[in-house]
Amino acid sequence: MINKIENWDKVEANYGESKRITAGGYICKVLACKQEQSKSSGKNMLVINFDIAEGDFKDFYLEKYKNAPRDQNNPQEPKWQGKYYILLEGENFEGRLKAFTTSIEESNEGYTWNWNEESLKGKVFGGIFREEDYIAYNGEVRTSAKLWQVRSTKKIRDGEFEIPKKKELTQDDIASNNASLDATFMPVTDDDLPF
Repeated sequence: MINKIENWDKVEANYGESKRITAGGYICKVLACKQEQSKSSGKNMLVINFDIAEGDFKDFYLEKYKNAPRDQNNPQEPKWQGKYYILLEGENFEGRLKAFTTSIEESNEGYTWNWNEESLKGKVFGGIFREEDYIAYNGEVRTSAKLWQVRSTKKIRDGEFEIPKKKELTQDDIASNNASLDATFMPVTDDDLPF
């Protein structure tokens, strides 16, 4: 016989459905920011860990991280999904960095970009999300919304942005994939966060 769970009447049923963020504009908050090297090109880049700061999707990536499947043999997985990357070298990188830092300045009264990435922690910005196809662990093509561009929080709140066209996978992308994953669930605490 199964032991009765305390407060059973207050437990919410979980049918395995997850909340899915949609394309649109959101107010976001920087949780951590650091300089790293791109694994593919070796170029310096700024890696911004962020989450949704307001509205129906507040703390979206935190909840996704806490509820993600985990491999008992690799406690480092899964990775934080609320990330935005800005290359810090190469052709025309300056404009994208300027757009990000200007959006941060316009969204955080009294803040001036000081070339210290750690000063970005806790700052808010506006994010435009677009739908993108990806290949799931079981080989199935799925769609999720990803941060595509940044704006000021005012532009997002005022609706002064356009939602971009969905980024679709090509048949070659799908054909070359052979991903698989065996996962089990493990509890997550705040100490497990990757930043």
